Amino acid sequence: PLAIIEDQYGQDSFTLYGTDIDKKQGEKNFIINFDNKVPDFCLTEDWNDYEIKDKKNDKKRDIENSPDSGLYTISGEFKEEGNQSGFERIAMYFTRKVGGKTYIIDPMLDKGAAGDVNRYDVNKLNNAGEKELISSDGMYWKEVEVSSVNGSKITISGNVPTFVRNGGLCKIGGAIYRIEDVDGKNITVEGVVPSTNDTVIYFAIAQVIDNMTMETKEDSGVIKNDDDDEMIEGVNRAGTTYNWTASINSENIFDGDVDVHFVAFDKAGNSAE
Repeated sequence: PLAIIEDQYGQDSFTLYGTDIDKKQGEKNFIINFDNKVPDFCLTEDWNDYEIKDKKNDKKRDIENSPDSGLYTISGEFKEEGNQSGFERIAMYFTRKVGGKTYIIDPMLDKGAAGDVNRYDVNKLNNAGEKELISSDGMYWKEVEVSSVNGSKITISGNVPTFVRNGGLCKIGGAIYRIEDVDGKNITVEGVVPSTNDTVIYFAIAQVIDNMTMETKEDSGVIKNDDDDEMIEGVNRAGTTYNWTASINSENIFDGDVDVHFVAFDKAGNSAE
């Protein structure tokens, strides 16, 4: 087995030798790239003069839509080194404390007249006395029962949560997948789900930044280069640095102090929060 080297990346090599029934021998050399180093992730200081609470720098900033675009834009950098695996995605979500409770907010949904339609209590219990939302991999997930899994197709037996959409994330069998399509109770994911005995799937309440082509909103309201996740976003690569932006309608976040959380993933599955 290859040695697992913590917090490092690089290459390892090995040779396989074989002998067939006629005693003929052969060999094959392999070179394996490994990456166990988390990406370097940060927010940029200049956020178009519309600011946000940054816990890392202990700053409180105001979330406010730009009068020009009608959206609030967040931007930052994702960096790796040398032959690290590279950018995969950034998951972003918003939380707000009200009356001693913590809510996670989905700004892609209308908040409603009372401001509570698109918020979810992270400590709410279900009928079995268990938390409805599960904290894992730096995010909050909702569990839903699965009726069948066939390759990239997953059919669920429960109701599809309102926050589940194309471009979102789900987890089944311990692996995270990007959602490619939602059609009723049928979910199509990127890649193939191995056979599993798991009878549940978990859906993340998060916005995902992963489009390697910059999206823009035209005057007509059409999103150019849209990747179907309903959020204007984009990632621009310059060597091993990835500059990213994401825009949301801040009017869908009810007033008060809001924490913004990020989980940055590279292609090797390493993550930074």
